[in-house]
Parts: sequence; C-alpha cells; structure tokens
Amino acid sequence: MADNKIYIPTFIANENFDSARIQPRLLYYNGKISAPDYKIDAWTTNLGFTRANFDEVEIPYFDHYNTGSSSDGVPTTDSNSLLFQNEAPAYGSTPSNTLFSEYWQTYIGLLYNPVTRLIEAQAVIPLSEYFELELNDIIEWRGNYYHLRAINDYSFTTNQCNIQLLGPIIADSLSTIIGDTCYSYDLYGDGEQITTFNFISCPSGAPQSVQVGAQQVGFIPCAVRGSVTKDTQGSAIVENSPCGTAPTTTTTTTTTTTTTTTTTTTTTTTTTTTTSDPFLYYEAEQFECIGSPFVCEIPPATVTVKSTVSRSPGRFYNNGDGYVYSITGITTGPAAIDLSSAGSDFDCDIACAI
Repeated sequence: MADNKIYIPTFIANENFDSARIQPRLLYYNGKISAPDYKIDAWTTNLGFTRANFDEVEIPYFDHYNTGSSSDGVPTTDSNSLLFQNEAPAYGSTPSNTLFSEYWQTYIGLLYNPVTRLIEAQAVIPLSEYFELELNDIIEWRGNYYHLRAINDYSFTTNQCNIQLLGPIIADSLSTIIGDTCYSYDLYGDGEQITTFNFISCPSGAPQSVQVGAQQVGFIPCAVRGSVTKDTQGSAIVENSPCGTAPTTTTTTTTTTTTTTTTTTTTTTTTTTTTSDPFLYYEAEQFECIGSPFVCEIPPATVTVKSTVSRSPGRFYNNGDGYVYSITGITTGPAAIDLSSAGSDFDCDIACAI
C-alpha cells in the first residue's frame, strides 16, 4: 500500500505546502478514473456495530481542465481550462489554451498594439438606439470602423453624450457588419520594418495574413472590405476595385426558351445595358501649397473630391492645381476636383512638390 499513490488536489498557501483558505470554486467533474487499489475502512450501519473494508479501484476526478478529446478521462492539449495560467496536471497533459488566450488575448493585444488609437468624441444618439447599444458594437465613423469602448454623460433631454472609440478593430468582428463585399488591396510596407497585414479572405471567409518587407509593396487579390489591418504606423493600405474589377458598363443578356405542343421552339433574347458612375467620392481636407520650398497651409478647407481609382486616408494627393488633398472619409457626388491621375506621398510638404 505504501507504494500506491493517489493524487488528491490541494490548494497551498506557500512553499511550505501550508493549506490555503479559498472561496468556492468551479471545477470540471470528469467522471471516475482508474486508480491503484486502495481500501476504505467504514461502518456498515449508522449505529456502528458492523465494520468492514472495501476494495476500490476508481476515484472521482475533479480538475481545472476537462477531458477534451481524451478517451481515457484525463486532460489533453485541447482540453478547456478554468485557469488564466495553466499548471501541470496530476494526470494527462497540460492544455494549450487558457481563459486568457480564449477570451482576453485578442483584445489585450489590440490595446497594446502600437497602431491602436483611443478616440474621444461627442455624439448625438437617439434614445431608442442608446438603449440598444452594447460595448462590443462596431461603430463606423468617417469611413473607418472602431470598437465602441464607452458611452459617458448621456443626456436624456438632448441625446448628447461623450463616447470612446478604439481602433483598428479586431478583424474577426467585421463579418457581421460589412457582409461579403470584397475588394483587392495594394499594401505598402513600413519604411523601416516588416509589416504584417491581417485580412478576411474572399470567398472563403478565413482569417489570413501577409507580410510586406520594409519599403516593399504587396497585394491582396480579394478580401472582405474593411477587414485589412496593419501592425506598423508607416505602412499603408490602398483599396482598389471589387476583387480586382471596377465595372463601368454592365450588359445583361437573358435567353428564354418556350416549347409548344407542336414541338416548335422559340428563343427570345433581351439585352439590358446599365451605365454606372465610374467615380468614387470622398470628403477631403484641402491644403494650399505656399512658399519655396513648398509648405502646406494650415488650417485646411473641407472639400469633396472624386477619383476613378481608390484613394486612401493617410496619404496626400496632388493633381497640379496648387493644393494637396488628404482623404478623411467616403461621401457622395458630384464633385469638381478630380484626383484620378494625382500623385501622392505620406508627407504633405513633399506632396506639394510632386
């Protein structure tokens, strides 16, 4: 009996293995598992007149981990965990995932990502919408998406409040708000380090990533619109056209076949042509180029611009009219300022000299 070991989970307070006082805890019950033979000495009646020894070969097994895909009733690498940091179990293998990796790691990684920004803003939210908002909602503002992190000082009389927006958003949360609209993207790497671009691939919907070297250019052939994020400040994402194709004229041909009782077949062909606006419209800040060397005038004016190719926030565009333009969001047309053939740069003053 001295060589047989049965592990009984015990919470300890220190390195001397002193018992710890703990609050009630939730544990997984994994059924009974085989154990070395042991005996239980017990009375068989309430009055204690009869005493007997019982031979046992199983013990009930409770643990911070469930059995996962294990067939022998002990934890394995894919088991669920109730701990934020896993410990080696008495039986089986240590699980790979923890409570932290399952529910917190993605969000904490977003908070401490160097490209993450916390935006303080004021908003007017109708009361009916205010009651429906939750802190895991995604907010679209000026053509970009953010996590709603806080709503403070809401006024039930004016509907005004202060909000906190956190971005860029976690890519996996995009599918519920953007849908299946897919575009191709040009990727511009940071000037000093490798950039990782994460995105949701079309048509599979699978999360993917691609790395672009310093001062290099990359390409995503088809991704869910708005799902592309980056992990460096000096990099850029430029949206192209729907999965590489920007339609300007669409021709639809419909063929209908009708068969009569005399086996005579008639074919009718209908052709419909639809012409769409080839321009994308943006709200932009207009900086005047003054001096020599050129310097961007501040503060800028707000204007509406258009382009037959996608234009990206964070770059300054020069079409030769004496100004440079910085995209701030998507809007509707028409607009007189055409940036279809404009050159661009990340620096406003340098863009003036293009």
